[in-house]
Amino acid sequence: YKTIGENNEWFLKSANPKFSHLVRHRAEQLLPEAINNPYGGLEILPCGWVDTAGLSREIKNLLENTGRFKWIDERFDYQALDLQSLRCQAANEPYDEVIFCEGPKVSENPWFGHLKVAPLKGQVMEIEVEGLPDNLVVLRKVFLVPRGDNRYVVGSTYEKNFTHLDPTPEGISTLENYIGGAIRLPFKVIEVRAGARLTTPNRRPVAGRHPDYPGLIIFNGLGTKGVLQAPWTTKHLRHWLDGQESVLLKDIRLDRFQDFILPY
Repeated sequence: YKTIGENNEWFLKSANPKFSHLVRHRAEQLLPEAINNPYGGLEILPCGWVDTAGLSREIKNLLENTGRFKWIDERFDYQALDLQSLRCQAANEPYDEVIFCEGPKVSENPWFGHLKVAPLKGQVMEIEVEGLPDNLVVLRKVFLVPRGDNRYVVGSTYEKNFTHLDPTPEGISTLENYIGGAIRLPFKVIEVRAGARLTTPNRRPVAGRHPDYPGLIIFNGLGTKGVLQAPWTTKHLRHWLDGQESVLLKDIRLDRFQDFILPY
């Protein structure tokens, strides 16, 4: 907790049946020699982290092993797509749909590139620190995720204005200051890397058909909560495309952008 007020607030909330099975209120400091939490803290009970690179790799392998999935490891050529047959030169096969999941690269898409979305740069750091438990994710301004052997991944920055996706001295300084506010232990910086995620005005994904080319679908804008939002939203979109659901959820529909008026 940042203040005694937060401590009092969550003391009450944690007793509510709506929250009691999800969180544990800690009025006392947890590992005060290692973690900076003078007012105690909140322990989230059913939690964890996802190795997204490993998950993506295993999903790719799973799909390939079905024999119904073709992986084409090359840049998608927009000009090579026939909008009538939805046949592209790389695969040389017609498709019912083309679903664009391009992240910030959507700005280069000739059909969806003018959406009111914005990339948000984030820098993360890998550090080495001794004395932190390897079964806890610490969250105080930044997350510290244990990766074994006293290594932790720390992040992230939120940068709206940027000109490149390389780490910067400013980003490194920001993360180091945040780490110093979260833990009371010395640490060593091992690596710094950066990337971008696409955000939307209401922090919800964007999905739907192009109004002029219904075979073109967009699914994007999962922002900083992609791991949480992707599973349900993907299933919802697939059911809608298959006719199992009549409408897309209003919060994610493409026509919430005034640039598109779609016939749902």
